[in-house]
Amino acid sequence: MQFQVPQKIDLEDKVIGPFTLKQFLYLLAGGMLDYIWFRFFSLGIAFILMLPTSAFFIAMAVAKVQDQPFPKFLQSLILFMFKPKQRTWGRQAPLPKLMVMTPKAKQEVRPESKKLTPGELEKLSAILDTKGWNKGEADIRQRVVSQKEAKPKIKL
Repeated sequence: MQFQVPQKIDLEDKVIGPFTLKQFLYLLAGGMLDYIWFRFFSLGIAFILMLPTSAFFIAMAVAKVQDQPFPKFLQSLILFMFKPKQRTWGRQAPLPKLMVMTPKAKQEVRPESKKLTPGELEKLSAILDTKGWNKGEADIRQRVVSQKEAKPKIKL
């Protein structure tokens, strides 16, 4: 049984004509900026401002430099300009980013050993035998209350 494997899954969808949404937004931003130049300046100055603006936004939308989209190329160019290009060697070893510290000697903390009296042992064994129902009461009937006795205790 053969299955079709999707091809070119990394391509963006063409949304508006031959342009992807990102390309269309670049062109729209450039067109809006050109319209602002046209409305607020005289025709000669507006034309001078519109040429580089249009060229930049068209390049952002469709241009590729060495098979990379222009925005990625521009980002790489800016990073290249601000990062140091020369590495220098120094005699000092770099400081380690992780400091390993030897653990301090642990002091054993022992819980206090409590001596139980025979009476306390009997109470504990009674509690364990009755699964907690007998918590040291002399008579278990003290905890069990009839329905008639319980009603006056409830306050509504």
